[in-house]
Amino acid sequence: MSLRAALADMLEAGWMLDDGAQLVADDNPRPLDGDKPLIRVYPIASPARPVGVGYRHRRVDHRLTIDIRSRSLLRAEAAREEVLRILGAHRVAPWSGYDLMDYDDGSYRGGGPGLSVWTIEVTIMQLRKVI
Repeated sequence: MSLRAALADMLEAGWMLDDGAQLVADDNPRPLDGDKPLIRVYPIASPARPVGVGYRHRRVDHRLTIDIRSRSLLRAEAAREEVLRILGAHRVAPWSGYDLMDYDDGSYRGGGPGLSVWTIEVTIMQLRKVI
């Protein structure tokens, strides 16, 4: 399972709102369904850099984006708060082999009339030993 799918599964498993939000982790285009939020997880990059004595380890920062879209500003904001709650609950070692998850509070991207868009940048850190 990819990290992108794992993050989407984490959000779906912890989702407590009864808003019919659709969480996806693929590149297939999906239209908005009424006011229901569409939450898409997609990767940005996973840069690695050597660390430690003699560069025996690599620190990998997996960067992903959570994109929240809705035709209702209130539902988009509620979905953003729910995503932040779930990320906060899993911030330290979200999965085996990963160290820490860092994220921002989200940026409102507008989207035009009848569309609200929030973007949350997530970085999941991992320390790998080079063999």
